[in-house]
Amino acid sequence: FFIVIYDPEEDTFIAYYSRNHKWVASVAKLINSFKILANSLRLMFPERFKSEKEFAIAISSGDYPAVSMIECIRHDKLPCVSEELNVAPIFHFGSVFTENIVPSMIAMPMPQGNHLSCYHRWAQHGVLCNDYLPRGLSNPNGLVFGDTVGLTWDDLIPSLVWRGTDFSYLTKMKPALRKPDFEKDVKGKMNRRIEEKESAVRAIRKSYNSLIPRWKGVVWTAQAELEARKSKEEGSIPWANIKFAGCMHEGQKAKVGDVEYYQQFDAIGIPAVGEGMSLEELARHKYHIDLGGGGGTTWSGTLEKL
Repeated sequence: FFIVIYDPEEDTFIAYYSRNHKWVASVAKLINSFKILANSLRLMFPERFKSEKEFAIAISSGDYPAVSMIECIRHDKLPCVSEELNVAPIFHFGSVFTENIVPSMIAMPMPQGNHLSCYHRWAQHGVLCNDYLPRGLSNPNGLVFGDTVGLTWDDLIPSLVWRGTDFSYLTKMKPALRKPDFEKDVKGKMNRRIEEKESAVRAIRKSYNSLIPRWKGVVWTAQAELEARKSKEEGSIPWANIKFAGCMHEGQKAKVGDVEYYQQFDAIGIPAVGEGMSLEELARHKYHIDLGGGGGTTWSGTLEKL
């Protein structure tokens, strides 16, 4: 959290940061936000920043707001800041709450190359970043559109697809949500008198409400696979294809297929392990879903899906 002040005598922007705040990873995002904001303000309002008037604004940054009123949020005592108070706006560079928790908080672009920097480039030059242009030989990092893969709507696979990383979900706001425990949530609750996969799916569904969103998606996929297998329609496919491609293991990025935790679910019929999929492969499916991780959503992933 910064208080950004424009000093007209020195003709410079200054960021004040409380020493009570821990110097964490999100501070790098905050510094980047401050630099681009100062440049953008000069660019878009040149006359304002030639005057003798001071200027002050509050900014913050992070995947989601690190607010102090956690108990207020957990117990739905909203809004956490009274709307009757005449409080200053806070420009948060990152995702903000959809609920009216901090009424004066305003969402700003995420401070990374394909978001805030792209907006700034547009303001400067009126040019789109390559990240938002169609993918091709000359632009391997662009987005995939229908024309990119040469497909129409009727050509697409009629299923809901997602691939991504197994990651925590809004741990400070939703501490009760968790990943499944194989022994307690599946193996220990299975009915040995019915087929193994169906028994495993029934078992994990009992813990459904306690699971983080991405694991809920895995449960949907397991159920969809069961339904497709039982269907008498020729060529029936599961309506959901939501699986993990990666995870953090012992402090390092890893493929889920190489980690025992995920292997045990997969072996018993709960499809946690998924193959990696390129944007072109993902684009062959009709339906996409944003399943939130640490910050509740993913800006880049949402743009790719759109």
